[in-house]
Amino acid sequence: MGIKLRSSIAALILAIAIQGLSIGLISPNIPQSLCQPTLTKQVSLSYPARREVSLFYPAYQQVQLQNTNGAVTVNTHDENTILIEAEIRAFHNGKYVKEDLAAYLDTLIQVEEADKQLIIVSEPDTRPDYLDLEVHYTLLVPRNTHLALKESDGNVYIGKDCGRVLVDGNNTDIHIVSPLGPVEVQTANGRVRIQDAQDETIIETVNGNIYAQMLGGSLQATTGNGSISTHILSTEVGGAELTAMNGGITMVVSANYGATVNATTSTGVITTEIPLDTQDGVQKRREVRGHFGVGTSRLNLSSLNGDITIKRDSQ
Repeated sequence: MGIKLRSSIAALILAIAIQGLSIGLISPNIPQSLCQPTLTKQVSLSYPARREVSLFYPAYQQVQLQNTNGAVTVNTHDENTILIEAEIRAFHNGKYVKEDLAAYLDTLIQVEEADKQLIIVSEPDTRPDYLDLEVHYTLLVPRNTHLALKESDGNVYIGKDCGRVLVDGNNTDIHIVSPLGPVEVQTANGRVRIQDAQDETIIETVNGNIYAQMLGGSLQATTGNGSISTHILSTEVGGAELTAMNGGITMVVSANYGATVNATTSTGVITTEIPLDTQDGVQKRREVRGHFGVGTSRLNLSSLNGDITIKRDSQ
């Protein structure tokens, strides 16, 4: 009986110690985004589309969005409207008045029409010091609508059939599917994936991998710390310029694609699974200049610390 009593007392003391540790040390350091929001607000707005359904006048068919802390998803539809859905998650980290918080959230999303384009801005005013926020957007836009997105601390997904796409990200993964126009993407820390691009495509990330599938146009891709994987799916692709500082490069081309290759690496190895004509060029372990197939495209591939592989699609 004495042993059971002592065991029970020890268990009780241990439980109290664990509870005190959780409340005093662990709980204050849990990220706000993992806690229950103080207030959740859903907003739905619908606007008539300000655009001309024509590729010849891109200035008349653009949506701009500026957001911090939260994901952005854009898809297209056949309607002549732009639907904005925003989920706002608010987390307080100090004393607050609930009515003041609700009033601030009412002014959180600003929508303007200027120059025949729709401009959406999160938090046009200074955020209260007691507040942490996430705003997650879902946009539904007419096909061929041009997009200009500025996003920080949140990922971006853009579905197929948007027009020209510009994305400026910070701590942002970016995924774009089947854009109809040119693409220009940059992110400080994030991966970039572009599928079935048909026009000129420019990609830049400081820390992250790049994956690009090209159906047309040309590709320029640069990463500081990460690898680049590119699939050229059509002879309509004009060429590619790929630069990876600390990472490898893989170039896969379609069966009928031909190009002039200029590949260099400082510390890696270049592997070409395609027979190259290097009569007027060079084929070394870390430098390759030559030509394969029929075509006038140019592939410039450069890596400082990484291998380079060039091969044909096996399908």
